[in-house]
Amino acid sequence: MVLNIDLFRVEKGGNPDLIRISQKGRFADVTLVDKVIEADVEWRKERFNLDAINRASKMCSTTIGDKMKKKEQQGGPEELPADFVTKFDALSLDVLKVFSLFLELIESKLDEETVSTNLKMENLEKDRNENLKKIGNLLHDSVPISDNEDDNKVERTFGDCESRKCYSHVDLVTMVDGFDGERGANVAGGRSFFLKGPLVFLEQALIGLALRILSEKGFVPIYPPFFMRKEFMQEVAQLSQFDEELYRVSDEWLVPANLPLKYAGMSTCFRQEAGSHGRDTRGIFRVHQFEKVEQFVICSPFDDESWEHFDEMIGNAEFYYQALGIPYRIVNIVSGELNNAASKKLDLEAWFPASGAFRELVSCSNCTDYQSRRLKIRYGQTKKLDGEVNFVHMLNATMCATTRVICAVLENYQTVDCILIPEALREFMPPQYKEKIPFVKPAPCDQEKVKEKLPKKEDKFSVLILIHNGLKTKIGFWYAKSSTLGFSCAHDLSIDRTVNPEDQYLKGWKNQQEDSYAVGKRIASGKYGAVYEVLRTRDGKLFAAKLEVCDIATRALSMDYLVLKAANKSHLTHFCNLVDRGMIQKHFKFLIMNRLGENLYKLRLQFQHYRFSAPTALRLSLEMLSALEQLHSLGYVHRDVKPSNFALLQSKDNNKTCRIILIDFGLCRQFKLPNVSIEDFIFCLSGASLGSVSL
Repeated sequence: MVLNIDLFRVEKGGNPDLIRISQKGRFADVTLVDKVIEADVEWRKERFNLDAINRASKMCSTTIGDKMKKKEQQGGPEELPADFVTKFDALSLDVLKVFSLFLELIESKLDEETVSTNLKMENLEKDRNENLKKIGNLLHDSVPISDNEDDNKVERTFGDCESRKCYSHVDLVTMVDGFDGERGANVAGGRSFFLKGPLVFLEQALIGLALRILSEKGFVPIYPPFFMRKEFMQEVAQLSQFDEELYRVSDEWLVPANLPLKYAGMSTCFRQEAGSHGRDTRGIFRVHQFEKVEQFVICSPFDDESWEHFDEMIGNAEFYYQALGIPYRIVNIVSGELNNAASKKLDLEAWFPASGAFRELVSCSNCTDYQSRRLKIRYGQTKKLDGEVNFVHMLNATMCATTRVICAVLENYQTVDCILIPEALREFMPPQYKEKIPFVKPAPCDQEKVKEKLPKKEDKFSVLILIHNGLKTKIGFWYAKSSTLGFSCAHDLSIDRTVNPEDQYLKGWKNQQEDSYAVGKRIASGKYGAVYEVLRTRDGKLFAAKLEVCDIATRALSMDYLVLKAANKSHLTHFCNLVDRGMIQKHFKFLIMNRLGENLYKLRLQFQHYRFSAPTALRLSLEMLSALEQLHSLGYVHRDVKPSNFALLQSKDNNKTCRIILIDFGLCRQFKLPNVSIEDFIFCLSGASLGSVSL
């Protein structure tokens, strides 16, 4: 996959600055352009020398032949004279006549120079082409310039993209008994599965509808071989990413009258899913093997015809998902996220109402002549060997990646007791599933919730149950002391500050109010306490409650309170808002804070290779340093800096912006300047607990 080398040659009408701008827009290495130009200039110099050597060699052979015909003396001195012209482009028949006794030496010298020059040209061409392959296609003017996928431009939406449903596709595939991941993993490894029963019919229906729509629009169905030779693959794909697998047409002259070529490729796909560890590990959304229907178009490179086909192909995908009744949005992908081949890419992201998120189902790319140039798929035929050669434009677009579309159908068409079949698919379904697929198994998530409510003896404490007494919510706690479990009476999680022993050094928190909270799921837990999701009963607002056992020899929660109180008073931006505090039946102390998002440790697992991208890592690092700087301004050191102690807080008015919040101040201590003496411990390496940020 390469650009036209003439684009790098100013004398050929090229514009290297245009390529530099495109590379900069891709956030790629701009110096590659100069490396290609430097190698190409040297290569052309050597090519000029080789042409001169070939002409001189031909003249030398002609002169030697004439001498042999005239039976003139052959042979001569064993060395060329010192004044012999070594610039072979200056050689002529007249010059060679002067050196007629040296012709054999000259011919031998020319042969040596031919070998040497060819070797230089080969090395220069190799260097030039290696760098040329690393340079991406020229960006289309409409591509958003950014390396942050949050800046993808939403072009349009379809359907209700705000609806919410109960069960995710992970639960629904089990509820309809259409999936066996455990046996699939045993047979073929992680992310493998058996698709069975109604979902097999649903998959075939999705394929049938996709092929029929494309066939009606002039696409020729293709079912290709499973395997492709490596030398063919490397000509159409970035092997480092395996971005696209394309139908094989190569080294051909395509007659303009036969274009465009439109193919509807249907095949089994195999995907490594490298870098997606920890993401979508359950269910069938992100798997190693799936069926796929893909659109391919090969067309004229003139009159923006490929961009007309680009609009047509994304339109075909939209027609398909509108027929299925799946809400979606069309997203223009930012420059930094494009693969090298794509000049522009639009994604169709379906709305998944259970998770409340958009997920990619379709990618549509115009690769212009970037792939066809290396494949040597030419447009028309030139009458002259030295005439300009044009290459066709190649485009590809997903129509249906079956496992992902199944997930979208399940989430959007779920009811209380079944999955309704979209009207467009019913003619492809067997009679028993023509209108609906019934639930035949309980939801796995419901079973997990029941298990979570059961007390565990090894827990220090855990919430047991919500006890409804009229309209007032009561809360029962299991409390573990030593090896004996005892149940305290059900009480509101309310404040009783008169018996709080911490009040002797936690003084004067104003604006406190008596509140009660309904306790939900456990968010996190540690050696002496845990964090729960709680609902304030008077207004239904969601918060987080951090609880700690009273009779332990630690003041972690007290330190949390001291730090947060000081931070809130100073209106610092990298700290939780402290909402409430109190005790529960003298057994637990608690703090009520605003609810945060994922911590950086968990968030990092969702990224490729368990690592943030370099720009994201830098932005997070600056935020983390700012948070620590604010803590130091209060006179505290954290002593437990690690990814799990930084969490995200999403902005209320913008889903794209988040703040980093510093949490868990149990190991914090005060310090005093300028002697850097720290209260209650010696400031040294062994006295600190500094974890790796691991960005």
